[in-house]
Amino acid sequence: MQDTRDTRYTMLKGGGNIKVESIDEGKFSQIAEEVRIKAVNHIRDEKPEAFSAPAQSRDYLRASVRKIALESGAPDINRIVDAVSNDILGFGPLQRLLDDNEVNELRYYKYNNGEYEKNGRLHRIEDSKLLFLSEEHMRRTAVKIAQSAGRRLDESSPIVDARLPDGSRVSAVLKGVSLHGSTLMVRRFPKFFSLDELVAMGYLNEEAKAFLKMALKNKWNIVVCGPMGSGKTTCANSFTGEVDTDVLTIEDPIETRPLNDRVRQFEPILPNIEDKGGVKLSYIVQTVLLRTRPGLLLFGECRDFNTFFVLTGMNTGTHSITTVHSVNCYDAVMYRLPILASMSSEGQSMGMNYLLGLVASSVDVAVYSGLIKHDDGRIERRVLEISEVVPKWVNDMLLPDVRVIFKGANLVQVAEPKLLKKGEGGRVA
Repeated sequence: MQDTRDTRYTMLKGGGNIKVESIDEGKFSQIAEEVRIKAVNHIRDEKPEAFSAPAQSRDYLRASVRKIALESGAPDINRIVDAVSNDILGFGPLQRLLDDNEVNELRYYKYNNGEYEKNGRLHRIEDSKLLFLSEEHMRRTAVKIAQSAGRRLDESSPIVDARLPDGSRVSAVLKGVSLHGSTLMVRRFPKFFSLDELVAMGYLNEEAKAFLKMALKNKWNIVVCGPMGSGKTTCANSFTGEVDTDVLTIEDPIETRPLNDRVRQFEPILPNIEDKGGVKLSYIVQTVLLRTRPGLLLFGECRDFNTFFVLTGMNTGTHSITTVHSVNCYDAVMYRLPILASMSSEGQSMGMNYLLGLVASSVDVAVYSGLIKHDDGRIERRVLEISEVVPKWVNDMLLPDVRVIFKGANLVQVAEPKLLKKGEGGRVA
């Protein structure tokens, strides 16, 4: 049987350690939960306003937790105080990792098993302070995260995609849907970079940057594609710093932070618990977009039937950018976008030929952002392909012709773009 005791040591003067106690993790979890409940009740009775401003009341909250822990005779007081305070002040064991700006991604496969990505490398979480105490502890934290984003997470709605106050994206799935216990994933955006900064980081080269700057200047519509976690959102966001106009974003949830001081950002609102109210993405596209005339429209990720409304929005003549998961530029344009658009009732009624024509008339450039995994475990994000999308007529059907312009890890230019002929008011046909 596995020993779940957590042995603690303290440093002696002059060097050396002495073992001070062994704590069974199950017992520790029980004690921490008892202290948390008592501390919450104590603070609610004595100073309830502390909960509405936890950052300003940090010292008071920690002192209250320590007082309750001491009165309860809890072992390992410092660890108890850290665990309970992080629960009250933030998001439990996640908080320390969220406070580290070098951490890009967190993955909890179950309450006591996880890993994180830091500086391009994945690390197993071995410090017990960074793991949850129990399934219930993890579930409670996930529900708190969902509530902070105005989302719902319970038995009737066991999956949530939400946004933390710092802009991080959270995906949580409760036990039941997830076989081995609740799961939690956090993708962080600690900093959004300009296009020049991305070049300095090796994400793309000067030649590719010059082409993309020209595309943005000519108001060509761009789709950034690639696998999960490859930097698509970061790339799309960098384009907002290259335009001298206002930016409007429509995302679900909002992830971007445009590098522009003329910004309006919108996201759908889910219906309430009675399935009433709410604002759909399609309604935002049809009303906000068509009535506000933005200079640049940045759509969130295309991942479901809403792709149809994204494409129709891009086809209004407004300069637009969006992202989609794919294995290369050709796949994004010829398969992923039209198939996703066909999931809507409108797309189904129009058929695949019409949707391919819609893509051809909506997208000008596709940028593929990929992942390069090195032997030492390092993960590098880099633009690996840039293609232009030229609409062409084939047997009375308008289809997208995807032509690779830059290709490979070094982004070697392999063709001259035909879209150079495109004027601000027209397209190549």
